[in-house]
Amino acid sequence: DNFYLCRSEGELIGCGGHNMKDELGILSWYIVHPGYHNKGVGRRLVEYNMAELKRKGYKRIRVRTSQFTDKFYEKFGFILMHIEKDFWAKGIDLYEMEMDVSASL
Repeated sequence: DNFYLCRSEGELIGCGGHNMKDELGILSWYIVHPGYHNKGVGRRLVEYNMAELKRKGYKRIRVRTSQFTDKFYEKFGFILMHIEKDFWAKGIDLYEMEMDVSASL
């Protein structure tokens, strides 16, 4: 529903957004150019979208990711809820993570 692009000097360096389902805010499709990893691009995208979901009154936020990026989302306070082997592709598992933001509203 809401998708944002990050650019640096005209070059697309990252993207990500959020949507809503019932009473759940969902982070979706976060991608950062490898040359910009560990430079705060992903963090800024996630923080912006989380703030938008909180502003809209969502008390729980979910993200569906993999074993390759779950540690990134743990830094924000997301908790692993469910793993499904080979969900995205062979060797790439679904890591469903969730966060309760009701205390910070």
